[in-house]
Order: sequence, then C-alpha cells, then structure tokens
Amino acid sequence: MSYPQEIRVVRFIIHETGTYNEQYRRPYVSQLTPQGLNQILETAIQSPRINAGIFSGLSNQVVAPSATYESAIQIPGGWGERRMKFMMHLEVRYKTGGTVQEVVTGWSETPAGAVSIYGTLDPNTVFRINNTMIIRQQMMNTPYGNQMQSSITDCSHVLSDDTWSGIRNNNPKQLMMRPIDIFSGIMTSGLQDELNSVGSYDGSITLSNLATKSRRTNTISTNYLSDIIRNYTNASHQLGVGDDGTGNMDILSTAQGYAKEMSSARDPFMETIASMTGGAVTNTFTLTDIERLDPNAPNNTKYIKQSTTDKAMAHQAGQTQHWAGSDLHTHVATILSNAVPSIMMNHLITKIAFVSTNMDITGNLDTRIADLNGFVQNVDMSPHAQAFIAKLENEVLKDIIQNYQIGIGIQMQVDLLGDTWIKLNINNEEIDFVTPSFCDAVLVPVLTQNPQTSQQLAGDFKTLLDNISDYQSNYSPVTGPRDGGLLNYSGIF
Repeated sequence: MSYPQEIRVVRFIIHETGTYNEQYRRPYVSQLTPQGLNQILETAIQSPRINAGIFSGLSNQVVAPSATYESAIQIPGGWGERRMKFMMHLEVRYKTGGTVQEVVTGWSETPAGAVSIYGTLDPNTVFRINNTMIIRQQMMNTPYGNQMQSSITDCSHVLSDDTWSGIRNNNPKQLMMRPIDIFSGIMTSGLQDELNSVGSYDGSITLSNLATKSRRTNTISTNYLSDIIRNYTNASHQLGVGDDGTGNMDILSTAQGYAKEMSSARDPFMETIASMTGGAVTNTFTLTDIERLDPNAPNNTKYIKQSTTDKAMAHQAGQTQHWAGSDLHTHVATILSNAVPSIMMNHLITKIAFVSTNMDITGNLDTRIADLNGFVQNVDMSPHAQAFIAKLENEVLKDIIQNYQIGIGIQMQVDLLGDTWIKLNINNEEIDFVTPSFCDAVLVPVLTQNPQTSQQLAGDFKTLLDNISDYQSNYSPVTGPRDGGLLNYSGIF
C-alpha cells in the first residue's frame, strides 16, 4: 500500500445551513414475488453482461426502501438546529509520483450560532465526514487536442454509529445491508436461530463507531441488485456451480470478496488524520487537525456566514411536507432523495436543477436540465449531463413508473453541499419535500436496527441466487430451460 507523502488543502469552504423536518430511516426491504423472480432470472441469465441498466423497471420487484419508516434518525443538536456544512478539496501526492484529488463533504456538530462575533470558528469544532470522492486526472490525447480526463476511483458514504460503546452495549445495533453484508447474511443464515437464542449477533455486519464506507451507488436499487447478482454469477463462473453446500459457500465467499467496499483505512485523508492523532480511523476531524495536516490550510479556508436574506431563503423546519408518511408521494420522494445525489456524485456534478415528466401526449419520459455545476473546473459537463439523464430515466424513474403505473411530474434542485428540494406531482397532487444532502449518509437504506429486516432481505436474496444457480445448471442458450424452467419459490412467502 502506498501512503500519501503530502496532502494539500486546495480549498475548504464552510457554510451555514437551514433547519429541517425530522428525518426517518427507511431501510431496503424485500419485494420479491414469483413473477418478479421469473423476470429477474430471465433478464440476468440471458444478458451477456450484468449491469444496472438491464434491471430497468424490474429492481423494485425485488428490493426498495421501505414505504413505512423504521425509526426516527437522531443528529447532535436535533434537526431544528442550524449547523455548518463543508466541502474540502484536497490534493494528495504519493511517493511514487502519483497525484489524486480527494473531495470530502460533511457537516459540523457545532451550531452555526456558536461562531464568534469575529466570524472565526472554534479550532476544536468537530466536523463529521458524510462523503468522500477520489478523482484521478490524466491528460488524454483526443481529436481536439490534449484534454484533462477525470475518473472517479471511489465515491462513498462514510457510515458510523455514534451510540456504539462496545459489543456488550444494550443500545439497538445498526446492521449494515451493503452487497458485501448480504453475502455475509446468506452465509450465516443457518446460524441465525442459534445466534438469536443466545443473544449473539453477526459482528461482521454490525456498524461500530469506526468509519465504514458504503458505495453511493448502493442507494440506487438497480445498482444494488445488479452488484449482488453480478458478483455472484462471476463467482459461479469462476468456481463452477456446485451441487453441495461446501461448493456454494465457496461461491458466496468469492462473491463477497468481489463485493468488497473500499476500506476507510485506505482513504488518504481519513487514514492520515488517524495516524496524526494516534487513534482509529473515524468519521470526525477538527480544524486543528486540518492545520496540522497542511499549515497553509487557513489561507484556503473560507467561512461563509449567512446574511439575513440567505437565512430567509434557507429551508426552515415545517416549511415543506414532513417525512413520516407512508403515502405514495413520500415513498417516491425517498427513492429520489437517495438515488439522485448518488447519480450526481458519480458524474462529477455538485449542483443540478431539472424537470422530468411522462405526462405528455406520448407518455414517454422527458427530462430537461435547467442548471448544472461540476466538481472539476474547466471541464465540459455536457457528457456528464447526458449520462445523468440516461441513468435517471432508465435506472430510477422507469422503476418508479412501472412499479406504480403512474403519471409523474418532478422538479428537483439538488446541491450536494446543501439541500435536496423535490416537488412531486402525482395524480394531480403536488407536494414539496426537502432533505439535507450534506448529511445523507445517515439516511442510507443499507442500514437497519431491525434484525428481521436484515435477515429477510438476505433470505430473499438467497432464494434469488439459489434459483440463478439452478437456472444456470438447467439452461441452454439454444433450447432454453432443460427442465421446463421450474423455479424454486420456497422461502419467498
């Protein structure tokens, strides 16, 4: 492993936030039915390559955020407290000569009103990391001359359980349901009853106070589904479809390795902060840490205090629809608030405003972007805008429309360093929602406090993957299913 030789703070921008309605956890839950299973199998087996696009319009038949919230999400100071949000751009140089850019976003525990009258911040202010993105840039020779090309090598939420105080703590555990955790859950499914009977649990999927990464694409159900199926089928092709339990465990173990998330201990910024402080890798840092990291950082740090006008324009708790409902508008808004920021991050977009609807005479989706800003300066964002529209329409909106059979009108303004504003028109009823994008790691659907939710999801994916193994054993690309295509639906109901 190559360690950073130098990390330079290119810019560190800190803003004040508004206040927000209470936020609620809506974990992924299984939607698997025999009909959905059949469609997923046919699509997966007959496609030459497993990717999110092939499950367009299908993924919600397997997995989607829960329509009913599981629990309220707590945040230091509460959602009605103004705080600070930040974006930090770092340049990381390695001893090998390589250089990458890292973008870190997040929020502060300190209320915005705690800033001194001189506009300075307490050097011990605790900042929490919400998201990290690592960008590699290289000069490419194109027909239009040499151009800088940016590629994302990691784009992840940073998860942590602030209430964690050890394995013997009686507080409700937060269980992870990332693709890697689903494979772990499948492998331990036969032991769950025994673990529950003695008050034990699977520590490998339990979130602690150490920083843990989760790919932002895990919040998009088509990506989530395709990652699990692709990693399993790749492992099956490598090892062969086994008929015994041992062979299948080898496949699951290999698939779990393929699904591995980037380790927070390998993140240049978080690892360096941990080594400076002599502690474990966590999702927090202070201004003092940043100045130790780069003594020139204060010269590139900008604190933007809200003016009276800014405060009036910022979202205030109670201004828009609450998030406690289990109605169609709230469920669709939840899916969009999870998926759209993740699509943006993976296409280097920091801010976007767009409208999308299928309520014209053709019934087809029409998406138009009104405004767009990117992370990287002096880069043509047109290809990124086109890719955003394609992914939004094919991998998110088609799922929603085909699952609910609705006409829909959407207006969204999303600022990854601020808020996600959603105006939804469904069945001629228009409702506004707002969620804080700057701390959306606490809202991800891959976390639950309910062991049954985690076990049910792993169990249904086990059924799906077992059927894929059976289908691979009995399917001929020329003649189709050799045994009539009989599927094993046990465990779905």
